[in-house]
Amino acid sequence: MNPASLTALVSLPVGTWGLSLFSSHVSNRLAKSLRPGLTASTKRGAESAAQSWALGSVAIHLAVLAAVIFLPGFHHHYSPAAKIPWPVPRQIIAGLICGLAIGGVMPLIRQILPKEKRFRMQTLIALGGSVWFQSGALAVTVLIQEYWRVMCLRSVIADGHSGEFALVAVSLAYGIAFAYSGLSGGITETFVGAVFAALYLWSGSFVLVVVARLVLQFQYAAILWASAPSFAPGDGFGYGSVRRRCPNCRGPVYLNLRPEPLRCKRCRALLSPRDSRASLFRWGGMFIQWALTAALFFALIPLLGRHEKTFWVAFLSALPAFFSVMLILQVVFPPKLQLGLPDFVGLNLNIRLKSPEPEERELETTHHHS
Repeated sequence: MNPASLTALVSLPVGTWGLSLFSSHVSNRLAKSLRPGLTASTKRGAESAAQSWALGSVAIHLAVLAAVIFLPGFHHHYSPAAKIPWPVPRQIIAGLICGLAIGGVMPLIRQILPKEKRFRMQTLIALGGSVWFQSGALAVTVLIQEYWRVMCLRSVIADGHSGEFALVAVSLAYGIAFAYSGLSGGITETFVGAVFAALYLWSGSFVLVVVARLVLQFQYAAILWASAPSFAPGDGFGYGSVRRRCPNCRGPVYLNLRPEPLRCKRCRALLSPRDSRASLFRWGGMFIQWALTAALFFALIPLLGRHEKTFWVAFLSALPAFFSVMLILQVVFPPKLQLGLPDFVGLNLNIRLKSPEPEERELETTHHHS
């Protein structure tokens, strides 16, 4: 491998690990502001360090971008896979749905791997600061990461290696870059890196990859924003991510998607969801599924052609994208709460036990003897 390609490949891991080691081993003011992000076990504990991590992450990524752009001897030309003509609006549509599809698969990956013990860099960025600040920091880091990934893929392929070798090398480097948060985080990021590298080599579209990554990252940021303060690194997507008001004391209640009794922490009232939109989601889900399939089908026609293969690719990609859409709808439009259990409150049943009247007892005795 060309020394310039190897230098560019290790620039991101060196930057992220350098920031992590700086925050954990240096004792100055900046390092102390970063340290809670590495040691916090809940969202509440990590929020104080989120802004410092956002600024540090942007600075590290800008240094990586400068290394990739100005590195002498680095290949900056397109690989053969990037010569596929494809209208930009269709690339954006395909990227939007592919990002939703990857977001629908991520919860399964997190269930298989051991629980994480530390928050990752992108998670820390999304935890604190104003909406505009965290959105800008996320967008900058995502754009630089995807530019780094594509340029490293092009360079390794231009050195004479196969696309498969480039995919493995770049994905491993990306996973190592974020393995400072733990083995589980490193494996997850290696998988994510492989998916986006494969998506670029398959489509040849940088626009598609960037849009898909932005959709994935901002979907997770929205879930983090709505999650409970007790959200931990090992909690999966959607854990406690729906916030409502208690109908009894008006205190905040986070709906846990796990099958557990729901009680208000302030007044201890027994609560249950009262979602009048459940049937709408249930029946409307079919139309959402087919709308995603049709949109992705027409977006992929310039790449795959108009035939059965394109339809099945669109249909199978739209399935996990549908789950992402439903999760987002649950976060944006959370169900309302009611006092009591749904079986009785929802049906308005007022059951009172009473002793039978004398006429009823006499009729029952006559029927028994006959």
